[in-house]
Amino acid sequence: MRKLAFDLGTKTCGFAISDILEISANA
Repeated sequence: MRKLAFDLGTKTCGFAISDILEISANA
């Protein structure tokens, strides 16, 4: 689910950035 959300996010930079930041926070 996360990977799918990220893949969709790459098409919308704003969402992609938010998702990347969230992943970084979790990492």
